[in-house]
Amino acid sequence: MTKLLKKQEKITVHSVRFSERAIRELAGAVTWYEGNREGLGLQFKQAIDNKIGLIGQFPKRYPKRKRNFRETPLKRFPYLIVYSFYENEGAIVINSIFHTSRQPSKKYKAK
Repeated sequence: MTKLLKKQEKITVHSVRFSERAIRELAGAVTWYEGNREGLGLQFKQAIDNKIGLIGQFPKRYPKRKRNFRETPLKRFPYLIVYSFYENEGAIVINSIFHTSRQPSKKYKAK
């Protein structure tokens, strides 16, 4: 039990903020899923929240892909969370909630 408490004490949760682009993409995806099946939008949002919780606790868990961008896939939905971790500030920026059918080069753009 003591070892478990020591491990938990070492976990740092970093601040997470969303870019305007990520907010738009998330809202659009939630709306689309909810429109296709009631409750599916909520399930998508929960999958995003769970993954962002992991990112907040372990921001270096997922490898850098390009410059300071990191990404991680969702298990059930065809989306990637693209984010940047600014270690000096202890901040994480969610840059994109990116559908995997889109052109891959667009996931790192600021649109």
